[in-house]
Amino acid sequence: PESAEPYPAVWARMLGELERLWEMGETALVVGHGGSLRCWLAHGAGLGDADLRRFALGNTSLSVVTWTGASLETASGRLLRVNDTAHLET
Repeated sequence: PESAEPYPAVWARMLGELERLWEMGETALVVGHGGSLRCWLAHGAGLGDADLRRFALGNTSLSVVTWTGASLETASGRLLRVNDTAHLET
């Protein structure tokens, strides 16, 4: 929609939150909407804000991303699970 937050702004906001979580050094469970979650998936895959639409996320889907490294800026991401809806099949 016209009034929606532009993806570059969402990207900057979500990476700021990711940096905050990184500094805490803890595992985190994040619940959010598709646009914000796609930021973390794209970042974990080494992509940028122009690539957010590459990820389709269904309602209640589960995705798992890990980052390893000395800092988030130099960390390498790994997508362990993306858009998993197996829990809906039971």
